[in-house]
Amino acid sequence: MLKLFSKKPEILRILRGPFNGAKMFLNPAHSKRMVFGLYEYTLNDWLKTVPPTKDFAFDVGANTGYDTYGLAHLMSHANTRSVNIVAFDPEADRYPELTTPKNWDEYSRTKIEIISMFAGAVDDEKTVTLDSIFDARTDLAGKKGLVKIDVEGAEVDVLKGATTLLRNPDHDWMVEIHGQHLIPKVA
Repeated sequence: MLKLFSKKPEILRILRGPFNGAKMFLNPAHSKRMVFGLYEYTLNDWLKTVPPTKDFAFDVGANTGYDTYGLAHLMSHANTRSVNIVAFDPEADRYPELTTPKNWDEYSRTKIEIISMFAGAVDDEKTVTLDSIFDARTDLAGKKGLVKIDVEGAEVDVLKGATTLLRNPDHDWMVEIHGQHLIPKVA
């Protein structure tokens, strides 16, 4: 319990909510709501029902990996089945919270890939499209996916690069929209 007062990343278990039981590397000073299942709690019921039915997830805007590893735990049914997680964060090397748990035993049945680039509307030296990432992973063809997007206002660009994925009804989307002015464009 003393770990919850640390100001540096610690190995923690999520104690409540849809990611209950997931092992993560989080900074407790900024993660108490996550540990207790209260972070974005309005999504909890949806998270308990939709992700467990999926085979892969794209975590666009992965940041410290809360959703990356929470989804890995939830979708793999606590490491009893194989799933794929692709996390996108252009500053992944700045987040040991995102990169450290990748090879832990808890995620041994989950293929976790971290892409240190922006997801966007085009493929270039700094940006990749979700469609090109999906197309390059032939093992995902025919599988059901979840795409989580939290990109601080760049949602429209990410969606422009995902037109093929958007047409597939087997994929569910969780998009955090940053600003009311973006709602019509995202919709």
